[in-house]
Amino acid sequence: MRIEIGKEYEMAGYKWTAIESTTNDGLVLLQSHGVCTGVWPGVILKQEGPVDIGAINIANCYPETKDLFEKLGDAILVGEHGYQGLFLIPARKAYHSNGDRNARNALSIASARFCMSCWLSESLMPEWASVIQGDTEWSALGSKKTGVIAPAVYLKTSMVTVTDDNRIILNQQLAKKAFKFENSADMLRCLYQGFDYYNIETGTYVFTYNDMGSIAYYTLSKEEAYEVSKKAKKAGETCWSSCLGGGGWILDGDSALSFVMDAAKKDSWISCDDFANNYINA
Repeated sequence: MRIEIGKEYEMAGYKWTAIESTTNDGLVLLQSHGVCTGVWPGVILKQEGPVDIGAINIANCYPETKDLFEKLGDAILVGEHGYQGLFLIPARKAYHSNGDRNARNALSIASARFCMSCWLSESLMPEWASVIQGDTEWSALGSKKTGVIAPAVYLKTSMVTVTDDNRIILNQQLAKKAFKFENSADMLRCLYQGFDYYNIETGTYVFTYNDMGSIAYYTLSKEEAYEVSKKAKKAGETCWSSCLGGGGWILDGDSALSFVMDAAKKDSWISCDDFANNYINA
């Protein structure tokens, strides 16, 4: 699925609105619905006003933003386009008369959620910074007072998977759990113990079909695997195979052994339990 502009999504434990896309480089600008509260980031960064900190990464300013930045990792743009990691958008983009309505709506949600104004990127004068709250116009607030920290990010769409329930899953979350079997005997041992596995690169889902040693496999996209994993979790099943219909292949004897010998050479295997824990609960 594609990320649609104006639509709300959940990613890395927070809510976001997609507010802008770029046509050539696969980037989408996401505005968060608020991550935490605190003084204006420029105070921590020792930026004197008037100044615009929109091109500065604010990730290290607060524990919550630092944790978020680490979760997002390579999935967001850093050091290009004048934007660094997590950043605040300027008043001109949030101001409803001539700005981006989607950005304004996202900041309105953040403001309502925390019951206070959201910081923007500009400091209008020393010790005062721009804010926006609800449907009121943007204004200024003492920069050492408490406001909502609602960063935006440029997301690399090639690094994520979008589910049908509007969740953006970071592919690197799965990659961290992925592994390579020691050899074909190791893979067979794990399969015969009743575990099933999914390869996040090839899309192969494999499991033992019966007590006679037969192997079965399907080819599933990440989106399809996500749906099957949800069904299995809802049904209380530990193996995805009970939630799949036709479309798979069953291999016996030498065919099964040949398949496992080839599959064991590949990287990027993940147990279906780890897939559910990192994908369904992401």
